[in-house]
Amino acid sequence: MVKISFLCDNRCDTYKFKTEHGFSCLLEVDNYKLLIDMGETDLYLLNAKKMGLDIDSIKNALISHGHYDHGGGATYLRGKDIFVHKQTFQKRFKPATKEFNKLDETLKIGDGKTQNNFIAIESNIIINDKIFLLANIPMVNKFELGYYAVLENDESDKIIDEISVAIKIDKGLVIISGCAHRGICNTIEYAKQITGEQRIHHVVGGFHLRKWDDVAEKTLEYFKANKVDCLLMAHCNGDDVIEKFKKELPEIVKIVSVGMAVEI
Repeated sequence: MVKISFLCDNRCDTYKFKTEHGFSCLLEVDNYKLLIDMGETDLYLLNAKKMGLDIDSIKNALISHGHYDHGGGATYLRGKDIFVHKQTFQKRFKPATKEFNKLDETLKIGDGKTQNNFIAIESNIIINDKIFLLANIPMVNKFELGYYAVLENDESDKIIDEISVAIKIDKGLVIISGCAHRGICNTIEYAKQITGEQRIHHVVGGFHLRKWDDVAEKTLEYFKANKVDCLLMAHCNGDDVIEKFKKELPEIVKIVSVGMAVEI
């Protein structure tokens, strides 16, 4: 059994829960639980409580990459084993423009840095025979261009620290992406390579398709060609992109909403 509960996202269809720009979900695979991302604040904890989920009892967590809207909420965690890439906390910036100076985007989590056990990885991790943490995702598709920000030396920030999750089940792969800065199609291709499973059952999370453009169009074509069973679109997918995907793939596209829980 795979269950995904969405604790933080940009969207919500009920007043019971609150939203913020960010992402967090709780993954349950049989008896294993993994908190994936924590949004920007402690909002995910408040929403989890309303959903009847006890985050205090969960030992394992993952920060998918070093951006505030995915790891900032780790400030409020205590006593967790948190997987991060070895470069998750590197200094990173929005580049300077005519109007603004270079803006620091380095992930900062205060006391959360000392109150948890951070497991810094630099390659893939196999949690068990079903769950894989995918690190150093290769960028093989020419149309997936990467991110616009820079590192401390003003080199382009390729978000090499992005970690996605692949779950191998009888119906194929379930892939969970925080933001897919490395490209959601690249992520899927890498998951196929690492797991040996070619069927894609669910693709879940942020695909970093903020607007309808050539990248979004080619991504849509990729999903069609790969016969993906279900797309659960969250966080950094723009409204126009989601609407276009829904129009083209009405049977498989669903919009993630805070408080939603899906069993696969």
